[in-house]
Amino acid sequence: MNAELPHILVPLTELGEVDGAVIVATTVELWPDRVLVRAVELPNEGGKLTAPEGDPASPNHRWLPALYLSDEESTPYRLSSGSIGGTDTTESMTWIFRPGMPADVRHLTVRLGEPGGEPMLLTR
Repeated sequence: MNAELPHILVPLTELGEVDGAVIVATTVELWPDRVLVRAVELPNEGGKLTAPEGDPASPNHRWLPALYLSDEESTPYRLSSGSIGGTDTTESMTWIFRPGMPADVRHLTVRLGEPGGEPMLLTR
């Protein structure tokens, strides 16, 4: 097999709260050409990831919260794609960023919501 396998980090750390829903990062996959972040919404009684008010989508439409990556080399991570899905009690989310984390970079910061939000620092 010639393909390079990813380095997988398992933070199991709360990223923050969106609309009363607590979001927890489960894995961060460092592929040569992309960074893939997976998270889940913790089941709770109050919150649910729904379309923002005024959104023409149905009231049950789920939306993917904004996520931002940064590192000590100022790599220009760009969201390439993402998805959200789940059940009535929990959601799972995936964000895919490009480019991959450069080999000489040791620390990756993940932020949920606004770029100035509370950071989660990961070390390779």
